[in-house]
Amino acid sequence: MAFVARADALWLAKSPRQSPAVVSHEHARRTSVRAAAALARRSWCRRSARQAARESCGVVVRAQHGFGGAETAQRYDKEAQELKEQLLELVQPAQNARGRLTPTQVRDQVLELVQLLEACAQKHQTKRVTSAQLPGTWKLLYTTRPGTASPIQRFVVGQSEFVSNVFQDLSIDLESGTGRFNNVADFKQRAGGKLYVQALIERIDSELNRLHIRFDLAYFEFTSGLVMSLLRREEPLRVPYPVPFKLLGKKACGWLDVTFVDADLRISRGNKGSMFILVRERDAERASETN
Repeated sequence: MAFVARADALWLAKSPRQSPAVVSHEHARRTSVRAAAALARRSWCRRSARQAARESCGVVVRAQHGFGGAETAQRYDKEAQELKEQLLELVQPAQNARGRLTPTQVRDQVLELVQLLEACAQKHQTKRVTSAQLPGTWKLLYTTRPGTASPIQRFVVGQSEFVSNVFQDLSIDLESGTGRFNNVADFKQRAGGKLYVQALIERIDSELNRLHIRFDLAYFEFTSGLVMSLLRREEPLRVPYPVPFKLLGKKACGWLDVTFVDADLRISRGNKGSMFILVRERDAERASETN
């Protein structure tokens, strides 16, 4: 910038005397050019950083097939861990309400990190639907909610003032190619209940890392809080969710792709365009959060 400023001064000194308006116009033009160049450099740096991460994943994949050995495999683990840490730092805050209140700029950063992790997994971790990694309890940290999202998803994500946490219990049987989802939305203390949404995994497509699912049951269960107080009831109350899954036929079916998974983090995408970021939940951690 100092060099450019000196060049401007030299040009003005050597040029014939011009009117202030002409000089001002020329100075504005040169300032605009410098600003555009600076913006281009910043954009190039951002693209270069993303490209470097993608190329790093590619190098690791080739190493896994015999070109680099354990050393490069460790490099992949390090790269993935760094991306995970950055992602979790963005999606962990409770005030984000599982993505509903996340600022647009942060959403863009989340999406970019997700895409980098997915690109690495696509090359390095081709088999992601395994009995060793998927089963267990997962906690939903972040989700996108497109206009085509299901009514249940819109309720769970949109009602952050009532829903404290969302968990997913997942079991699969690779031999039979089936399994089961049990999604549980914990209401905050004043509501005193849970929403259960269950689905059958009808088929597992290992090549696509895809779970074909059919929703078959949803209900509210209240054990305390405002509802029980109003009804003056002590026994748990179960209320069916007003979604007739059995009458919906194919509309009750969908699929869920596992685009990244390891011991602690899972990223999935659904057939309606939603993206989900979940972390593995330990029994003790869940008990402390729901009590």
